[in-house]
Amino acid sequence: MDNGARRDFHLHANRGLNDEHPSFPAADRLGITGVDGCTGPWGGDQTLAEIAGRFSTAIKVFVVPAGETLGNRDHVLGRIAALATAASA
Repeated sequence: MDNGARRDFHLHANRGLNDEHPSFPAADRLGITGVDGCTGPWGGDQTLAEIAGRFSTAIKVFVVPAGETLGNRDHVLGRIAALATAASA
């Protein structure tokens, strides 16, 4: 769906509409990455996979605590890969 326009995403987990910026591993521990009234039909993992697939060339900026950046990256990439594997099975 990319049309050549420059776009970027500011990504982090939230608890509803609160703008807390937890990493996705922390959000998993808190139990706030599932479907809720603000996310529509997808939980956090599915939403990230959809963004990665539909906007593959867009810049994705994860706004999370500095000490959690690498763990957040590995967590998100692992979850997206697992969803892709499950979808192709």
